[in-house]
Amino acid sequence: MSDHWTVSGTLEAGLAIAGASGFLGQSVAAELARQGKPARLLQRSGPGSGVALEQALAGCTTVINCTGRAHVTRPESAEEARKEFMAANCELAGQLGSAARDAGATRFVQVSSVAAIRSISAPGELIDDQTMPAPGGIYGESKLAGDLRVLALARDGFRPVVLRPPAIYGPGAKGWFPSFLRAARAGVPLPLAGIANQRSFAFAGNIASAIAAVCGNDLGGAWIVTDSPPMSTGEFYRLALEAAGHGNRVFGVPAGILAPLVRLALKDRAESLVGNAAFDASAFIEQTRWRPPWTPAEGMRLTFNPVSSGNAHEQSVDA
Repeated sequence: MSDHWTVSGTLEAGLAIAGASGFLGQSVAAELARQGKPARLLQRSGPGSGVALEQALAGCTTVINCTGRAHVTRPESAEEARKEFMAANCELAGQLGSAARDAGATRFVQVSSVAAIRSISAPGELIDDQTMPAPGGIYGESKLAGDLRVLALARDGFRPVVLRPPAIYGPGAKGWFPSFLRAARAGVPLPLAGIANQRSFAFAGNIASAIAAVCGNDLGGAWIVTDSPPMSTGEFYRLALEAAGHGNRVFGVPAGILAPLVRLALKDRAESLVGNAAFDASAFIEQTRWRPPWTPAEGMRLTFNPVSSGNAHEQSVDA
C-alpha cells in the first residue's frame, strides 16, 4: 500500500477528500464545490512520487474517506482477496483516520457500505441501524472492520462518523450496473416484472450531498444512508428505460421460472438482480434533517446525461 499521496484541487482548503479521483469522490468534490466549499483532493500515488500522508493532511479540519475496494474482475485466491480487501477497506481507513486526528482535524467522515451490516435481506425485511451486523463476505467484513477502527479513534475534539450507503448508481458505476445501463439505453425488453423483490439504490449525487451534510455537524456513530424507499429491480429498470427515452418494456415471466435461469446465468451476481437488499435510512434523516436533492427519476436522468447535468463522474471505487 502506498504511503504517499498526490494533492490537487484547492491546496489551502481545510477540507480534504481521500480517493477523490474515484466515482464517489468526484461526486463529493463536485457537491462541495457547488456549495462553495472547495476541497483538497488526495489520491494515492505510485512509489517515489507524491507526499507523505501527514503532509497531505496538514492544516485540514475535515477529512472524507472515499477510498475502498469493491468490484474485482481479475481472478484471485481467497487468501489474496482477504488480504487486499482488509488492506484497502480496514487498514487504510484506520491509517487515514489516525493521520487526520494527528494533523489536528476535528471531523472524519468514513464512507462505508450497507454490506458492513448485511448484503441481503429476507423478503419483507427492512434492515436498519439497529440490525446486528452479519456481513456475508469479505467485502462486508472488511468494511465493518474499517468502520470499527475509525469509530474507535473518537475523542474530545475529534468526531468520526460512518455513512453506509446501498448500491450507488451513476455514470461509471461498476458491478452489474454497466450491463443494466446498456440494456436500458438500447431499450432491451427484460422479463423483470415477475420478480417481486425489494432493493435499495442511491444516486451518487445524493450520497455526496449526505456526506457534505455531516461535515458540518456533530453526528457520530454509523448510519445507513439511502435516498428513496426500496424498489423492485423491475421498477429500477423502468426508471432507466424512461431516462433513456423508452416506454415500459418490462414484462413478466413467472419468478419460479425466471429466477433459476438468472442464477444459472449470473451465478454469484444473481442476488444483485433478483434478491432482496432493503435498507432503512429514516434514523439518519431524522437526526440530520437531510433531504436528497434529486429524486430517483432525476438521478437516473443525470446518469444518462452527465455532461449536460454538470454532474459527471468517472469510475467507481465503492458500492
